[in-house]
Amino acid sequence: MSPHLVPLGFSRTELQPTVLGTSAAGGPAWGNEVAADNVARLALLKLALLHPDTIQSANPEFPGHIAAVKAEIDKIGTAGKTGPKAVAEYIACLRPSLTTRVQEYMGGLGLRPADVSVRFMFGIPAVWGNDAIARMREAIETSNILTFNDGCPAPMDFIAEPEAAALALVPEISRSHALQVRCPRCFPWPHPG
Repeated sequence: MSPHLVPLGFSRTELQPTVLGTSAAGGPAWGNEVAADNVARLALLKLALLHPDTIQSANPEFPGHIAAVKAEIDKIGTAGKTGPKAVAEYIACLRPSLTTRVQEYMGGLGLRPADVSVRFMFGIPAVWGNDAIARMREAIETSNILTFNDGCPAPMDFIAEPEAAALALVPEISRSHALQVRCPRCFPWPHPG
């Protein structure tokens, strides 16, 4: 059977802010459940994966912005979390929705978990260095999202966010501009004829 892409979000209404906090009942919350004025709100989680020197050297002409970013990252540390731990908590919050979505998709095709192999693709900023990517890998592995199916970790890869955005647009561009996409493994380059 050929590979199928199962996107987790089908519309903008499903997008969630990358934040952790507490719910109105006092329990853990994430995404839209966390009010902007929640004192326990932890934001800028992905930036907490960067080395402090990287943050300091970013946009030196805007020291106020750097100070605001550092203050948010300090809140994560004050809450007793590292950057990878905070990101892992957020990713773990995605697991129930992921499991439901994939099971519904497989059920619609008449497939069982044993019939499929899963591979995860995670978007990362194009400017990230190897150290931030390693911390992201640590967060993903700690979240246990890779073992959602049968307890065995699924393989994962990273894709630069600009590349992922471009690939996401290919179906729309192909419909509106009669674009033809060819698999480079199927056709030698240059294509004969």
